[in-house]
Amino acid sequence: MKVTRCVVRSLVFRFNRCLDLYLCPRSLKMAMNVDPESLLPQLPSPNELRPFPTHRRVDYLPLSLYCQFQPQALPLLTLSEARRRAREEQGSVHAASSKSGDAAELSACCVDYTGQWVAVGGADQTLRVVELLTGKQFLSFRLQQPVTALAFHPRLPLLAAAIEDQLLLLVLDLPLFDQTTASQLTQASERGEAKAGEAKKHRACGSEGADAESEHPAQDESEGDMRRANLAKAKALLKRVHEVVESDEEGTEEESSKAEKEEDEALGEKRRQQTLKGVGVWKQIDVKGAAAPVEAGGLQSEKKKKGLPLLQLKRGEETKKQTLPEEEETVSAPLGGILCGISILHDSTIRSLTWHHKGTYLIAMCPGSASPSQQCSVHSLEKQKTIHPIRRAAGGHMKAAVFHATKPWLIVAYHKGIRIFDLHSNKKVGPKGGKHQALVRKLVGAEAISSIDVHPSGEQIIAGAENRRLYIFDLELSSRVYKIMRSHKGAITCACLHPSFPLMCTASADGTVQIYHFKVFNDLITNPLIVPVRTLRVVEEPQKNGGVLCCMWHPTQPWLVTADRSGQCSLWT
Repeated sequence: MKVTRCVVRSLVFRFNRCLDLYLCPRSLKMAMNVDPESLLPQLPSPNELRPFPTHRRVDYLPLSLYCQFQPQALPLLTLSEARRRAREEQGSVHAASSKSGDAAELSACCVDYTGQWVAVGGADQTLRVVELLTGKQFLSFRLQQPVTALAFHPRLPLLAAAIEDQLLLLVLDLPLFDQTTASQLTQASERGEAKAGEAKKHRACGSEGADAESEHPAQDESEGDMRRANLAKAKALLKRVHEVVESDEEGTEEESSKAEKEEDEALGEKRRQQTLKGVGVWKQIDVKGAAAPVEAGGLQSEKKKKGLPLLQLKRGEETKKQTLPEEEETVSAPLGGILCGISILHDSTIRSLTWHHKGTYLIAMCPGSASPSQQCSVHSLEKQKTIHPIRRAAGGHMKAAVFHATKPWLIVAYHKGIRIFDLHSNKKVGPKGGKHQALVRKLVGAEAISSIDVHPSGEQIIAGAENRRLYIFDLELSSRVYKIMRSHKGAITCACLHPSFPLMCTASADGTVQIYHFKVFNDLITNPLIVPVRTLRVVEEPQKNGGVLCCMWHPTQPWLVTADRSGQCSLWT
């Protein structure tokens, strides 16, 4: 340190350095004074987007809370000994439902095309048909299996009910009431209380008032005739089973081509064994009166044939030889409950049912099936045949499927992603010439899909997922997700669009139903308008009572029907 010299004028250097630091120019950063609300999209007020459901109006279940006549649940399905033992081994036997209709988990609900009837079913093993506006129960059938899915025909008084692995197509015996007759009944008391002077003034109004009143009976008669004609069409459609089967058996050898024979050989021995067991076989249900003669080759024993008139199940001769009479299943109900019907057996539990908008085809989804071809079954009512359009599991297990609104496409939702198939074009795959439907498009970006629906325009697809997200796809823009909505705290169990109003709803396991205003514009420039307008609290304590399992829109009104795990079915208006 003694050798090191000190810096000359070190104090001056320090002073100049401090001046440089003190007088140097500094950059000025202006703060952004932006209103956070200006960054949000400009959405209209929910009051401007009415109508949409806001309040609970009618509660249908549990029915024991109502002081009304409860029709006794009538037996509709009797299991065979073999299937009963199999269910006992699997541990899936449920307790039978009581007569009064105690509260139980409701897994399915649907509204008919007229908007007058509501069908409800669930774990209580009872199928009920209730009037929408009054909550009065008209029909009740007791089953030995829980109801997993329900769907009314879009144009005919026909109900498709899934009872685990069995599909029933039933024409119910319901009164042919219409909206005009119901309005006349409500106005009858008001007209009776009117004074004589007001009645005279009303008669003296002129010929215009008389002409207006004379139109109501004509409308009632025309609407009643249309409903009777639809009922006759539904009965004729289901009674054609034997005619179609006989014609198919006569012309199979002549009309079958080489490609069809090779395809049947490729199915293997498994499909033949399933056919012998009754899987995929259409079985006619005929109503037999009390005085009707007993058939020699009937399926039911003599003990079951005594008593009330029953619905008997018919099978082909080959099926009768393979199955013993003691082990066969029977479908029975009183004469006044069901007019006619068809029974179709599947190899696993049916989770969802979806009709084509014309009512000619019905999709039955069985995600638990081991065979990929059996997971999606399309039933043709006109041909009385079951079609399996998808033969390979390309995207994993199938979760749900719907028909496209305007094109012959089948939209199938897998665990990851959605695929669109063209039902009119087939492609040959493999050396044996097997066929499968042509893949039109793949929609990516969605996971854990539980339910899907298509907008009536056919350009928008919504998918509810178990990860609490709602995926919205726009086929005109891209194959990726257009928008993701996060409005629930639990898994989404059901997502559906209204057929006529710009409304969309999602039901969740957190006990809420989210209502959206979903408007699609005709021009190609404006994007769809999606606005959340209301959150309906269906279940008060979802952790204790469970969440909402099913929801469905009214076909002509902005009303919503919900069903939850606590056994409550409600109408929201």
